[in-house]
Amino acid sequence: MAKGYTVRSVILCDDIREEKSGKEILIGVYTSSIIFGQFPAKMPKLIFRIALSIERADFKRVKAKIVDQDGKQLFSMDQPVGGLPPAASDEQILIGFAGTNLTFQEPAKYRLLFALDDEPEEIARFSVRGPNTDAEASRLV
Repeated sequence: MAKGYTVRSVILCDDIREEKSGKEILIGVYTSSIIFGQFPAKMPKLIFRIALSIERADFKRVKAKIVDQDGKQLFSMDQPVGGLPPAASDEQILIGFAGTNLTFQEPAKYRLLFALDDEPEEIARFSVRGPNTDAEASRLV
């Protein structure tokens, strides 16, 4: 992984909203699996929230990809970094982005690749699948 930062956590969810107090409200947080009733499955929006500790603040680009177990790319992002706090801040910084209009053709395992200024490397994994139990099936809309 590129020098100058450490990934502290990765959260996948449906949405993030901000309260007037500045606190975040995470909507529809996923654990290790996203469950669909049928495939192909369309997902209008999937939010990725990455918490980092940084040692410097001169990063130029943020890059991310979602690839399946065969290396097929589902999503890609490469954009300028903006507004990082001063280097060696004691506070974590948050980078969030949305994958929109994603289509999962079949149950599969996926990897989230991420980097600042470098080639993206794996920082998280998740799977998409059908329900394993009647309880899971009953929660699907």
